[in-house]
Amino acid sequence: MRSRLVGQRTALVNQIRGLLAEYGLILPQQIGHVRRGLPSLLEDTENGLTALVRELGRELYAELVQVEKRIECLEGQLPRSTPLPLAIDSSGFKVYGEGKWRVRLHGWRTWRTWRKLHLTVDEATGGIVAAVASEAGVANDNALPDLLRACRARTAA
Repeated sequence: MRSRLVGQRTALVNQIRGLLAEYGLILPQQIGHVRRGLPSLLEDTENGLTALVRELGRELYAELVQVEKRIECLEGQLPRSTPLPLAIDSSGFKVYGEGKWRVRLHGWRTWRTWRKLHLTVDEATGGIVAAVASEAGVANDNALPDLLRACRARTAA
């Protein structure tokens, strides 16, 4: 809902700026510039705006104020989440293939390979929040999306 209102606000500001640009009046792109500058432009009788454009400008400004109030109201009702300070690190570990019984039974030699364990740790408590195992060559930044999914799943539960 909030994103839809923000989109409406952006469309209104663009419409206001476009209407004024047709008369050679340019306002900077930020919403604050339009909010502060439009009332004075509408009151200035010597800038070449017609009575109809002034009335349309007032209506658009009133709509902009209304949409901004709705956005503020929604933001006040949305729950605020506090960021969780997390640290991410990884360590390698050795994985052995066929077990000793297989070697004795079939005479095969064991093989070893390295894997990497990526950990997300709560900095405040030192507890592990999420863990993901990967191939040895996977960097922490490549494992980050999987770690974040695991963190979200854990905090949602």
